[in-house]
Amino acid sequence: MTSPHHIAQALDSTAVRKITDEPGKQTKWFSFYLALTANGFSLIGNSISVIAIPWFVFDITGSAFTTAAIVVAGQLPNIMVGIFSGPLIDRYSASRISYICDAINAIAVILIPVFYSLQMLDTLLLTALVFFSMLLDVPAQTAKNVIFARLISSHKLPRARANGLVSMTETLSDLVGPLVAGLMLSVVSALYLLYIDSATFVIAALILIWMSKRQLLKQLRYPQKIQLKPANTWRWLVAQKLILKLAIFDLVINTVAVSMLSLTLPVIAKATGDQAVWLGVWLTMFAAGTTTTTLIYTVFGDKLSNLQLLIATPIAQSLALGCIALAIANNQGQWLVAVGLFIYGLALGVGGLIDASMLQKLVPESRQGTIFALFNSLRYAAVPIGILLSGWCLDQLMYTGLFVAFATITLMTAVLWLFGDNSKAKC
Repeated sequence: MTSPHHIAQALDSTAVRKITDEPGKQTKWFSFYLALTANGFSLIGNSISVIAIPWFVFDITGSAFTTAAIVVAGQLPNIMVGIFSGPLIDRYSASRISYICDAINAIAVILIPVFYSLQMLDTLLLTALVFFSMLLDVPAQTAKNVIFARLISSHKLPRARANGLVSMTETLSDLVGPLVAGLMLSVVSALYLLYIDSATFVIAALILIWMSKRQLLKQLRYPQKIQLKPANTWRWLVAQKLILKLAIFDLVINTVAVSMLSLTLPVIAKATGDQAVWLGVWLTMFAAGTTTTTLIYTVFGDKLSNLQLLIATPIAQSLALGCIALAIANNQGQWLVAVGLFIYGLALGVGGLIDASMLQKLVPESRQGTIFALFNSLRYAAVPIGILLSGWCLDQLMYTGLFVAFATITLMTAVLWLFGDNSKAKC
């Protein structure tokens, strides 16, 4: 017969085992901060290459349209790969997908300076390497977003604060990367920056591998193998009117932002006197704006209306772009452009936070990898067209007109949120 003492011992040991199996508060945030660190390293590298590659291509070709074509090659995976990578992330470990892609991406990036030093790098090969690099970067980044979403849900972390920290990491990376790149470009060749870019992917992969070995991400795996047919995924997404509207809104905003940041500003800086330092300052001011917004949203996000922000922010972005157009038209100096970019960053920075918050609430966890990837593909679908058109305008020296077009298109997106049922977007 089992004594009460033995029963008590069994209950105590079971309780202790449950407590030790469940991650504590510090462990929960430790896992989250490690994932943030891995993400930060890869994002810093990306922000450096955003400057280095267009600068190098325009330097050797002198053609904004050719530069645009290579930048487009780097953007195509945002559209193509996302559709296919999502189901893989849902079916397998998001951390494994992320660190494998990061590791291979490091090799793809470092091949650019290697082939250049061997005098084997032509425009076609460079285009292929840029495409292949982004081909792997897209699923890696999507997987990290899924890791964050599942960490927040499984550890019951405060959503506004956690998403604010994720966005803050992104904006701080955008803040540091361009400044470092601009300063280094004034001293060394653009291709040397790609060695740094490659190293950041290696560090990011090693962090996630270590987390997996320590089983810090074990609880994020789904035991069942989820298979979502593309047709079912599309039907589900189309049925979610609010998510679809958000994707269209992001499509326009991203087309303008990516065309300006990844092509227009580097080409203008290069064409007007090799102003690498000013390019770094411009992009740093933009990142400072997004960082400021992120800090504000992290603290007050729960008290703000997403719907009001979705209406107000494109209006502010349009005004900032108009300010930049006036500065360029009247030769008012580089600082006015920097101020305009700071204001633009202030208005743009909240977008990613709203996306993350709304998607995490509206998309079931079992579909997050697939839907996040598909959403990412949709919101970048028009970016290649925007970049190519921007390249043509830049070749025609239509600098002011291009920014006027950016401002007009951005302003139109505010109208989207004046119609339909947007009640779920308010919170």
